[in-house]
Amino acid sequence: MQINPESPPEVREQQTLWHQLRSIVGTVAMVAVILVLLSTSFRNFQVDGSSMHPNVQSGQYLVVNKAAYRDISLGSWGGWIPFIDGDGDGHVVPFGEPRRGDVIVLRDPSQPERNLIKRVIGLPGETVEVRLGMVYINDRRLDEDYLVYRDTRTVARTTVPARGYYVMGDERIDSLDSRIIGPVPKENIIGKAWVTYWPVGRLGIVQNLGPRLAAS
Repeated sequence: MQINPESPPEVREQQTLWHQLRSIVGTVAMVAVILVLLSTSFRNFQVDGSSMHPNVQSGQYLVVNKAAYRDISLGSWGGWIPFIDGDGDGHVVPFGEPRRGDVIVLRDPSQPERNLIKRVIGLPGETVEVRLGMVYINDRRLDEDYLVYRDTRTVARTTVPARGYYVMGDERIDSLDSRIIGPVPKENIIGKAWVTYWPVGRLGIVQNLGPRLAAS
């Protein structure tokens, strides 16, 4: 029969304390990383104004996902990993670009200190025109059955630039949007409206609806 010698009690106690300390340090580090990720990926906003009625109302509190459209620069590494950087521009967007119908929070290009909440209507490279209140994308009518408040104004055709987005409010009669300020650069987009948490009666996911283009 073989007997393995045991460590002295004081050695065992030191090892136990070391393992506990290492576990505590690891837990603290993990919590710190999670807090940093949360602070850099999410942000709270209160809606002030009626431009998104009735889908998002004035006074509501939102959580905005700042990481939704995050653009990561690969720098000089881009050329070494073409399977990740498909277009070779040195940038990747791991969670995708803004899509038509997404509700976003952005900095007003004309007053950067002011934040706006709007819906993405036109995408980079598309032409957008408003005829008597009806939106046309590349000469195809955009069906927006989620609208309640329409207007009858006409806005001249414009082409959305690369890395730009044409945004509009759901309350078309009273909305400061791309019909006035023009397409919004992607750099002005703070993030995607994700969850509304106050008032409690409107707790839920923000409706990022998908307007459809009519058949050509």
